[in-house]
This record gives sequence, C-alpha cells and structure tokens, in this order.
Amino acid sequence: MNNLGCVRSNTNSTLQAVIVENHHEALPYIYRAIGRKRLPFDGLTVVHFDSHPDLLIPFDLLADDVFHKDRLFSSVDIASWLMPAVYAGHISTVVWVKPPWANQFEDCSTSFYVGKHSKSGHIRVSSTDTYYISDLLYAPEEELINKKLFHLHVTTMDPWRNKTSTVNQPTSEVENLSKVSTDSKGLCQHFVDENHQDNLLDNYKKSSNTSNDYKDQDEKESNSSVQQVIKKQKLDCQGKTSQIEIVSNRVFSSQSEGSFAQVAIDSKTICADDSSLKHATTNADIQQIGAILNESKGFLLDIDLDFFSTANPFRDLFTAEQYATIKKLYKFPSNVHPVQEWDESTKCREEQLDTLKKALRCAIAGEKTANDVLSLEMSALVLEIKEHKDKQLEDFTFDLIHDAGMSCDDIGELPHHISTETEIKDLTKCMENTLSLLPYPLMITVARSSWDDYCPKYQVENIQKLTVDVLRTVYKNKLQIQLDFEET
Repeated sequence: MNNLGCVRSNTNSTLQAVIVENHHEALPYIYRAIGRKRLPFDGLTVVHFDSHPDLLIPFDLLADDVFHKDRLFSSVDIASWLMPAVYAGHISTVVWVKPPWANQFEDCSTSFYVGKHSKSGHIRVSSTDTYYISDLLYAPEEELINKKLFHLHVTTMDPWRNKTSTVNQPTSEVENLSKVSTDSKGLCQHFVDENHQDNLLDNYKKSSNTSNDYKDQDEKESNSSVQQVIKKQKLDCQGKTSQIEIVSNRVFSSQSEGSFAQVAIDSKTICADDSSLKHATTNADIQQIGAILNESKGFLLDIDLDFFSTANPFRDLFTAEQYATIKKLYKFPSNVHPVQEWDESTKCREEQLDTLKKALRCAIAGEKTANDVLSLEMSALVLEIKEHKDKQLEDFTFDLIHDAGMSCDDIGELPHHISTETEIKDLTKCMENTLSLLPYPLMITVARSSWDDYCPKYQVENIQKLTVDVLRTVYKNKLQIQLDFEET
C-alpha cells in the first residue's frame, strides 16, 4: 500500500518508461502498449506533468483518420497528440499538473464532448473555452456524432506558495518576476526554513508578465484592431477543496465513505525527508487525483521536461516590437457573452484568421494585399521582417508568423520561465512526493522538448537526470527505461 492506503497496481511487473525528444513521438508507444494489452483499450487516465496542456486537435484531421495509425501519427504535433486518442476512445481523463507559470487553463475540473463534426467530418469539441474557440475547434454538442465524454482536471504544483521574498537569480534567467498570490491553490504546498527562505521566491511569473520591452509594447495596444465577441467560459474552480464534481455525475469527495480520498494525509509526509523543505503540506488536489485514478482502468504517467523549466521560443524569433504586432493581429478577445453568441464568435474568428492568412501569403509573395486594417498591418510586418532578415535565424520561415500568432491569441503568450537549479530541484522533489502517494502507473512517457527549445538545451540533461532519479526512487527496480532520441 502507499501512504494513502491504496493498493498499488502493477507492483509485480516491469514498468516501462520511454524517453522521446518531441512529445508527440510518445503516441506510437502508447498505441503499441494498447495493442499489446499493457494499457487498457479504453478508460485510460493520463497524469500529465507539463508547462503546456497539449490538448489541441490537428485542425484538418478527419475523425475517421484516427483509426488509421499512419495518418494519425503524421498529423499530430506536440500540442495536439492527446485529443485524437480521446476521440478514439482510449483516453477518457487527463489530469494536467502544471507549474505556477502556466495559465492556459485555470485550476479546475470540467468535462466536455469530443466528437466527429457532422458537417466537416473533423474532430471537434463542445468546450467553449477560448483555448478551443480561438483555434476554431469548437462545435455545438448537437453537431457532434460518435462523441466521447472527456474529463479534464487541472491542478498547479506550487512549491513556493505563501512566500513574500524575492528570488536571488540572474536577470538573464528570469525577468520582472511577479509576486506570488498568497491564496492560490495547488500541489505540494510547503514552507522553507530561514536559511533557504531569502533565496527562494517570488520565483515565477504568469506568461503575461514579460520583460520590460514586451510589456511596454503590450501597453500601447489597449484595443485589438478586430472587434468581435467571444464567450469565455470560466471554468468553475471555486468549489470546496473536499469535493470535485464532473459532468458525468461522478463525485469524488474526501468525505466519501470507503473512498481513496477519505484517507487523511499527514502534513509531515510530503517533503519530510528534505532538510531544506520543512512543514510541508498538501491540499485536497492530491486526494482528488487519487480518487480519479481509482475510478479509471489504469493510468499513464506522462512528463514533459519543460514542466521544470520552459521557454517561449517565439521570443527569440522576433523583436519585441514585431512580437507585439503579432499579438495584436491575432488577439482573440475574452469578453463574456450569452451562449447564443458562441457560434457568432467562431465565425468572426474564422474570418479574422482567413484574412490574416491571405494577407500573409500575399505579403510573402510580394503581392498587393487587401485594404483592410489587418491586411495592411500584416503586410507591414512581413516587409519589416524581410528588411531585417539577415538578423533572423537561418532557418526562419514566414509561416512562423502564423504559428506565433496562434500561440498567443487568447492568453497573451506561451509560458516562459527559465528556472534556477533550486527551483528545478524543488519541483522534482514535489513530483517525487506526489507520485509516492499515488498508485503505480501502467506506463511512463517522458518528452525532452529541447530541440524546439521549449526546455532549454543547456538544462535538459540535468533535468532528465533528476527526473529519472525521481522515477527510480519511487518505482525502484521495477522501472525499465528506453531511450528514443538522438544524443546532441
């Protein structure tokens, strides 16, 4: 049994762990494990440690192509590899454990449908969160066929909550760090002793809190050049910590009779063996995760090394002024409007993106663009980048403008926080203690994410070593690790 009184499964068999470079390269291993019956065919829960949710869908992927592995594997990318497996019926729940600087979703529990759009034949979702509407992935539930109910639980692992001191670290690593909210919720809350305290916190920032250059540019654009409406679904994250309610009417409660979550956690259990981290505690999130896992047919542990330290690679591709222009062009307002306007918002977004893509193609080809504001500003941006092309990276392509815009359309921009060694070690320690309280997974996948610079190249080897050490500590001699990436 583990510390929560739950019998661990898979303790008498080998636990396979595979380390890949790009996150979507883990999907073939998952499918292979399903085929070999090492993972259940359906009802799988994924516990996903990552700075990014990875819950998008390839826009042009036909729903029927999900059942053709070659077409599926060639269509997914690092941001869209999980949801096709949801539509295929393999994955039913994702528990996204995120670091404090990730804000694509707020801490919450929610459910929505993933299905085949009756009009287009593509995979779409019924969620009205801007994460999906801004990428044109929303469709009304009544227009979805062969739909699967998907459960998403989001929780923040924050080792540094309730701190008021600032982190002593180089400005080249972290810029303009914001104050930590003292009332935020997350995993592995703990306090630091006096010798460690002065050097450990405010060590993170929301991705919207950027360097002075980026911030100054943002302040210049109070309104988007495109006027449109959008219903921003606020995920209900205000529930009691003893309860988590899911649309399927399953209720996991720390007060439920005979439930996994009923077992109390001793506040000294977490991080108790780390001399630098004292008086550690946790909240009901860890109990809720345990309850979710007990309801599933098995779970896959998935770790992206950018969970511990992450960069926004688009920052290095553009100047602060260029990046500010891109954010302005692709801005997707999050105004709250009635339900009936979600379809209208999707249409407005589709027109906006269509205008931008046409203007981008014309500007790249040196052709005259349309005379609307969006087209003219896109043309000016491309012209400016062309004039300074010698200063851009050698492998720069103008399609990266659109990719950058789609990454910063609704939340500001991608998470960006280059962690210190101390921060990385704190997060790995919290992950170790969290995993030690949970049942054994059926399989482990790890993504390095260094080739695309989401995990800094100069840190990835150390982070990988620390992560492997955690896995060996928790799972001991049951662990068998396979490496599937090219050494740099």
